[in-house]
Amino acid sequence: MRLVFLLSLLLAAWADGGRQPASDRTADAQAPAAPAVPPRARPSPVAGAYSGFAPPRVPEDSVLSRMLAAIAPFQAHQQPCIARKELGPDHSIEQRRRSKVIWSDSIELQNRIRAAHGSRILVMTPDVSAGADKARFLVKVTGHDPLPAYRLGGRARDVPVVVEYGMPYSADQLRQKVSAAHAGLMRLLPDAQGWGVSEGYGLGALFIHVYSPTGQPPPNLTRLCEQLREAVGMPVLLSYTTGRMSLQ
Repeated sequence: MRLVFLLSLLLAAWADGGRQPASDRTADAQAPAAPAVPPRARPSPVAGAYSGFAPPRVPEDSVLSRMLAAIAPFQAHQQPCIARKELGPDHSIEQRRRSKVIWSDSIELQNRIRAAHGSRILVMTPDVSAGADKARFLVKVTGHDPLPAYRLGGRARDVPVVVEYGMPYSADQLRQKVSAAHAGLMRLLPDAQGWGVSEGYGLGALFIHVYSPTGQPPPNLTRLCEQLREAVGMPVLLSYTTGRMSLQ
């Protein structure tokens, strides 16, 4: 039986500036880790990128097209659905410190918002991309029915809570889509080591960790990328590794 596991630790390693340390996590098992903030510039070509790049076709589904556009900054140059090696933002020490403080002091508020609007939430996260002194706390939700005005306390009491409406899916809905597509994903990627939904990159995506003898993806992934995104109905990013994992 293949081991399937969530990639939360892997994603945290990629985006250390945007997540809270393990010691700051609440005992509430449902509290999501804060995602990374999109990088500031388009990445340079990665070593080993194949020639003759053919991007996947743009889907007719306008929602999926919107999600694919949002995930583009996290995709390797001219390699469809391959995740960048480094997904995290180039934050200063001050920005990282401020992000961790805001995350730690937002746990109680997150629990309150989740209890009242959990079915609508895509992600809740500190945003220090404009600077530590201009930090804000983002809450992204589906629909356009307004949420009440929320305020943070403690060391983050001066940080505004900003709600962004109109997300295409909530985090729960994304996980349900992945669960429903499990069998199809395994047929398409039999060497998958595990996967997990990330709500913080773009408008949500499925990250899949894949075994490869060389640690590199196959030479042309265009058709596979199209099949994967059709199977799950959301953007997919792959990370290849030489490591094998198995149950003992």
